[in-house]
Amino acid sequence: MIEWSRQQAPNEACGILSYDTLRRMRNVSPTPETAFICAGLGDVVLHNQAGYLNDHLERYAIWHSHPTSRAVPTRPDIDLMRETLVPMIIVSLLPTVPEVAIFVLDEHNTDRVICVRSYRPS
Repeated sequence: MIEWSRQQAPNEACGILSYDTLRRMRNVSPTPETAFICAGLGDVVLHNQAGYLNDHLERYAIWHSHPTSRAVPTRPDIDLMRETLVPMIIVSLLPTVPEVAIFVLDEHNTDRVICVRSYRPS
């Protein structure tokens, strides 16, 4: 994720991470420097809403990079988490050593996100 994010900078990189696969996706946002829209992510959303992925939700997450800001979800990030019902991984390239953080929605208040893990790879 970090290497792909560096390669895509100054644009945001994006994709899906499952328990055994990192899938890089094309960012088709009209403003890729500050936002992301994963090409093909709509299929994941539709499958999730239809209930096909309910048994595997804990096994995948949507990830994207923040090339010039911290690993903190923006309002659009939170909206996407609400729509897809999956965790969000954010890779920040802001510091010298990148930061990777994993967020989930608060099950009692979906306007709030909880950081379940944050780390800086060595």
